[in-house]
Amino acid sequence: MKAIIFANRHGNEIAPLNEYYCPALLPIGNKAVIDYTLEDLFHSDINDIKLVVSDHVDAIRDHVKNGEKWGLNIDYFLSQSQESSESILKKMSIDINESLLLIRGDMLRSPCIKKFIHFSKNIPQAFIQAKMNNQKAGLILLPAAQHFTNDINWPLNHQNEAIEESIYQSTQPSVTQVLHGHCYMLNSFHSIMQANLNIANLTVPDITPMGRKFVSRNQNNKGFYIGTKTDPNLVHTQNANGIIGASTQMAPSVELKKTVVIGSNCLIEPKCEIENSVIFPNTYVGPRLKANEAMICQDLLISPKNNSCIRITDPVLITRNTPKEKVKKVSYLSRIIALIALLVSGLLLPVFFLLTLLSNSKKTLIKQTLIDNKGKKLNSYRWALSSPLLSRTPQLIYVITGQLDLFGHAPKSSLEAYKKDTVYETKYGILGPVQLFIDPNAPDEEKSLIEKCFENTQGKAKYLSLVWGAMVNTHSII
Repeated sequence: MKAIIFANRHGNEIAPLNEYYCPALLPIGNKAVIDYTLEDLFHSDINDIKLVVSDHVDAIRDHVKNGEKWGLNIDYFLSQSQESSESILKKMSIDINESLLLIRGDMLRSPCIKKFIHFSKNIPQAFIQAKMNNQKAGLILLPAAQHFTNDINWPLNHQNEAIEESIYQSTQPSVTQVLHGHCYMLNSFHSIMQANLNIANLTVPDITPMGRKFVSRNQNNKGFYIGTKTDPNLVHTQNANGIIGASTQMAPSVELKKTVVIGSNCLIEPKCEIENSVIFPNTYVGPRLKANEAMICQDLLISPKNNSCIRITDPVLITRNTPKEKVKKVSYLSRIIALIALLVSGLLLPVFFLLTLLSNSKKTLIKQTLIDNKGKKLNSYRWALSSPLLSRTPQLIYVITGQLDLFGHAPKSSLEAYKKDTVYETKYGILGPVQLFIDPNAPDEEKSLIEKCFENTQGKAKYLSLVWGAMVNTHSII
């Protein structure tokens, strides 16, 4: 049997946390959400998978890769954010009459796929609605569910009335299967907090925290599950239980209370008090900070109880804990090509100047603010020409200096937008499909989708095709 995993939520309901993690990669119990689904599929003897992604496709691909880690064979399909399953299946040219599991990979559920499939096969003519913890479990099976594929659309809770109406109008029988376990939509800070703490408290059936177990002073004997390169001696005297990720450092004077989940690569300074809280990976917590029933993600301080979040600008309190960012180096070949192109364009300066005078624009050069690959602001210029390719020849100087690549995503115009992308190590260039073919006023979602498609296209010929297309297509995008 094959499966299609939907991991195309935009995560706006948990903003601004979605700036750091798409829902499928949210760390729950120090493991990405999608990992739980992949493990469940493997134990259900399903290994041929299509993974539907939209935003943050690079981060998901870097994490999941081809699925070999889980013994799976995974191919990717790029969709729009929260695009309907019906639309996606049509684009995939999927035969909805074949046996196929549709499942959401951006929510958390106790392992249940094997039981669901076994139950569904015993009633092959009925549409099986899987529920867990009085919520939709986010999985359906074709072909019985071929008229109800939108039941897997996000948000799941908003589909109830429409699905019930479809069932009412349909002559096809419907059966609800109540699965044992816990289910978390992860559509609120409270849901994310509860999922983390419940896994740490060993109350989620059939899910065991990552790491090696060590005994603490806590009387409940749940202890701590600790990742590699984290000193286990730090928890022996703590009156708490929980999970601590790999390569995390914590001062001996730090006090942990009740249940605590601390991610990998965190640094907790002396005399901090952390109680019933979640510290996300790559987070620095400054001295004497007290966190009670809170979530901390780098510079975000989140209160799940109030469903509120504030961004801390003082790095002494909380901030991102990470090694120095990798410098996005521009290859020597790109610099040489840019140098040759700049020299050639220099010979054509009189022609460019004359063309700008003959154009409708009142300016010869157009000023443009860009943020380079090192996060520095550039006061850039381009010719006021109708050709998007020729107009950007003055910007070749930034390729030669290594500040921008020759090909890449469209550079951001503000530091705020740049900081969001640096989480995923986006590479910016002066040339790309968005820079050369897309109207600057087009929606950001459309631009992002086009850039991802181009980035995922294999082979070097795509660059020649891009340049050739820009030379032929001379319509104005100014």
